[in-house]
Amino acid sequence: MRSALNAIIIFSLLLLLGGCASATRSDGMSTELRSGVKYSTIDKTINVQVRGGSETTSMGASQISNTDFREAIKASIKSSELFSSVAEDSVPADYVLQGTIIRVEQPAMGFSMTVDLEIAWLLKESGEADALIREAHDSTYTASVGAAFAGVKRLRLATEGAAQNNILWVLDRISKLEL
Repeated sequence: MRSALNAIIIFSLLLLLGGCASATRSDGMSTELRSGVKYSTIDKTINVQVRGGSETTSMGASQISNTDFREAIKASIKSSELFSSVAEDSVPADYVLQGTIIRVEQPAMGFSMTVDLEIAWLLKESGEADALIREAHDSTYTASVGAAFAGVKRLRLATEGAAQNNILWVLDRISKLEL
């Protein structure tokens, strides 16, 4: 009886300190250019597609939804001015960038939370079969207690940071291509 009571107290404290899961936000995943880096604008349009994401449930860990990840990629491309414009879903574009979320590894708890994220990237010209980029990239981000006291917020920040690092990697990779 006493061990059951202790378990209930511990679970209640974890809920109180942790709260409900917090979904990632596109503005937390979008990235600015690295300091001192200016991309040359590619005078073409790009369409962004995302797969493999999932919605966050109230009692689950912070997840990356397809919609939010897509918006983060689009915002990052726009702020970097890497392409002349980002096309909407139904509008044809010169290039297609596809990001597929392969793996999200998150801790169950901890003071510093480190998230590992693997994204498979595909860049190709619209209507072409050959890929200009077909690579998976792993990124990591750690959010410490100093970033947020609540564990669910630290986990969200770490997940957003790992996504942001992955987006930055693909933008850097695209900027080195001769398109």
